[in-house]
Amino acid sequence: MNFNYKYIEFDQPMGTFYFAKVPALELLDFFTIRKRRYTGDEAVGTQRSFSKSRVKEIGDYTQTMDCAFPTSILISLSKSSYRLKPNNEIEITGKGEIVDGQHRVLGIQKAVDLHGEENFTSFDFPVVFILEATEEQKAYVFATINGKQTKVPKSLVYDLFGVSETEDPFTICHQVARSLNFKEGSPFFRKLKMLGSKMPEGENESLSQGTVVDYMLKKMTNTRLSLQDRDLMRRGRHEQLEDDEKLVLRRYLKKPSINKVLKLMLNIFSAVRDIWEDEWDEPDKYILSKSTGYIGIMKGIDEFLKLSIEAGDVSYSRFYDFFDKVDKKLQQQNLKLTSDDFPSGATGQGKLRDILKEVTSGY
Repeated sequence: MNFNYKYIEFDQPMGTFYFAKVPALELLDFFTIRKRRYTGDEAVGTQRSFSKSRVKEIGDYTQTMDCAFPTSILISLSKSSYRLKPNNEIEITGKGEIVDGQHRVLGIQKAVDLHGEENFTSFDFPVVFILEATEEQKAYVFATINGKQTKVPKSLVYDLFGVSETEDPFTICHQVARSLNFKEGSPFFRKLKMLGSKMPEGENESLSQGTVVDYMLKKMTNTRLSLQDRDLMRRGRHEQLEDDEKLVLRRYLKKPSINKVLKLMLNIFSAVRDIWEDEWDEPDKYILSKSTGYIGIMKGIDEFLKLSIEAGDVSYSRFYDFFDKVDKKLQQQNLKLTSDDFPSGATGQGKLRDILKEVTSGY
């Protein structure tokens, strides 16, 4: 089956390109992928091996109310697979090779296989066709697009998610992190690197906004659920959120409350600050208000949080009592909250986590 599309022609130093709107279901009929591989000592194709997890993630994303792929799929057409017609129309007569965008197309294909074509009958892709490109041109374009990308800081990603006026896992955690940083009296007051970098006037910013949000999110949702959770909450279907006992703060999604999460975080870390005042205020010397300390605490406090929630007591005084016991445990083991005893990264985080779990076992 051949397909016909109106196009807009544009020129760049490499050559002429043709931009068209292509229905997703039609694109699935004529795309092909040539993975780069060796035959003897000769290499052919341009595409990397695709990520199954990324394809699944995109497939799941297509089922949400906010799904959007506004950037172009780049497809190369050989001499025998197209025909330019009058009135700026291109006819696709054969297979088109994806130069960039394979995960988006494969994600759509995965979703169609799982859920059927119904959701994609009015789903269009912006597609740029490059005609009769050489292997060198295709390889260069692919390498340039994918090799020069700069990863967006996680802090900025979460901050942008927080623009939404609808409560969902991302907006809740972003608003809490923002309040923690800008609320006078907060233990994190002016301590967070908002958008992932220090403010011009910042002096004590020792922890990124992204890290704070990330480890709150991990207690509410997970990779498998996050897109589904966000979509259900935006649709007002909180009752359809799956239960998961491993997610200790998931209750704050079922009955969303930014204020309750904020109060909880303030109680936990105000107690931390008040037990270890010097260590908290001197990140150059101690790990407590840096990522090692924050992540170690967030990883280690789940069991105590569960006990506290079940007891109906998540007060400052309860957390103060808990961290006072942690402090005594550190003293017994002659440990100081420095990088010498708690190295940066997973080792130090795990060591602090285990101490919190050991103290919890005494409750």
